[in-house]
Amino acid sequence: MTGVMHPQTGAFIGSAEMANLGYPIGAELAHMWGVPTLTGVGSSADTSSWESSLGVVSNLLLCALCGAETGTGFGLREMCSLLTPEALVLDSEIYHTARAKASGLDTSREALALDVIKEVGPMGNFLYHKHTMDHIGAFHYPDLILKPKEGGGYQNPIELALKKTNWILENHRPEPLSDVQQRELKRIIHAANQEMM
Repeated sequence: MTGVMHPQTGAFIGSAEMANLGYPIGAELAHMWGVPTLTGVGSSADTSSWESSLGVVSNLLLCALCGAETGTGFGLREMCSLLTPEALVLDSEIYHTARAKASGLDTSREALALDVIKEVGPMGNFLYHKHTMDHIGAFHYPDLILKPKEGGGYQNPIELALKKTNWILENHRPEPLSDVQQRELKRIIHAANQEMM
């Protein structure tokens, strides 16, 4: 994870375009050494906004294109020093969108529905065709972006993220770890404590 100093202020600008250009170098070095890579996707923006979204999406796509296996920094703002739950929800949305884009486009005969196009013809209706029904769910549909509102236009993604965050905080109850998982976790902690002594 690279960082760049602002030449006039000395401030850390870790998610700036210049800093991101170091990710491919680090990823290539890690792949040469045979180890997985961790790259950063935080934003230097001080709030969740178009600026933070631009930074996160450009970082994520660059991480995917340079072959990084993992990423860190989701939900972070202010030079990666502030974590907010709604930013985590927004960045998760951006991650899933970038992942869908970076996974590529299936250009097989089945995916492009060439036989269906030939069958239906130029003036036909594809909506009721079995192929459409079978494949319509394969596309990534964001939860927070392009949600229509009554009277036209779209809902504000940041407001939707806040609503989703509040719902999660009020309603989500994670399943407790199983007995097997708890024993394994205790074993790992015990082993780590023994190594540190």
